[in-house]
Amino acid sequence: MRRFLVLAAAFVIALVVAGNAGAASLAHQPDVSKLDPIELTFCTMSMGSSTNVMTSNMVSVIEPYLPKGSRINVTTDMAGGAVAPFMISTGMADLAIGDSTPNEWAAAGITPGREGQVAENVAAFGGSMFYSTIIVLFAEGFEEKSGCSTLEELVAKKYPIVFATKVFGSFGAMSMDMIFKVLGITEEDIKSWGGDVIRVDTMQALDMIKDKRAHVYIDHNNRYHGGVIELLMTSNVKFIQLADSTLNGLEKLGYAPARIEAKSFTATQPATDIDTAASAQCFIMSAKLPDEYAYLITMAVCEERDKLVAMNANFTTFEPAKAWVRNGLGFDLHPGALLYYKDKGYIK
Repeated sequence: MRRFLVLAAAFVIALVVAGNAGAASLAHQPDVSKLDPIELTFCTMSMGSSTNVMTSNMVSVIEPYLPKGSRINVTTDMAGGAVAPFMISTGMADLAIGDSTPNEWAAAGITPGREGQVAENVAAFGGSMFYSTIIVLFAEGFEEKSGCSTLEELVAKKYPIVFATKVFGSFGAMSMDMIFKVLGITEEDIKSWGGDVIRVDTMQALDMIKDKRAHVYIDHNNRYHGGVIELLMTSNVKFIQLADSTLNGLEKLGYAPARIEAKSFTATQPATDIDTAASAQCFIMSAKLPDEYAYLITMAVCEERDKLVAMNANFTTFEPAKAWVRNGLGFDLHPGALLYYKDKGYIK
């Protein structure tokens, strides 16, 4: 639960440098010397996840921009990006890394498993990073064992597939469920064929594929995920191409067309380009956060973009000049974030 120590009464306009940061002053940059310290909660996923590492990186550049004595607490009780809007909406967190497609679902009240629940008081402060995509992997030898080279063939054959993915609430697991929806099957159908759907921690799911305790891994992940790269380097798993009809169905559900380029994960994987679907990763915050703090937080991640990239390649596709684009966010920009992007001239 967040705790604002004391809220400043007004959004102060000043030409000073924020906190200990060395960025050039902007027209509406808040004067941190006139702001009270603030304590915030940044929710993230479990240790070892790419989101967890990115969160730590972001906290390290944001805190110096806030008033002296401010603090950002990091919690690891978020199942995944699809849950992030609800963590903020319920007051359990102030900041999170989310995904644009489930953000759209949350704003419209159509999130799988949360139908009718609308995530209120959530705003975006940047993102539009289209580097994470849906990936489908077959365990080593599974294509030969099943006699099927695609997911669609397996479904048509009603093969007893054992799927491995992330826990309920994670966007990876929801992406798998959306693929099931497009294919016209349910988890109950899979179990009736003698198969199973196992939802566990990311590393456990990858271990199950490596050990051949599961046949198919489905996730919404990025090319820099250490666990996936390790699997690709130690086991002869195979990237699977979804059929055009499946990709078209996913696009209707809010995903954007995307492509995993050959050898973009490792020197040999995937062997060829893979057409897939994607949701942009983005940064969200409580809409109740005062404008001046939202401005400073947005300023921090944008002005320190190169530092973030140096710490973590996951930020490579983060472009401040385009980070405000609505279709890569899922929520409207926080007014404080909007003012920063206008000050920088990114929004005319």
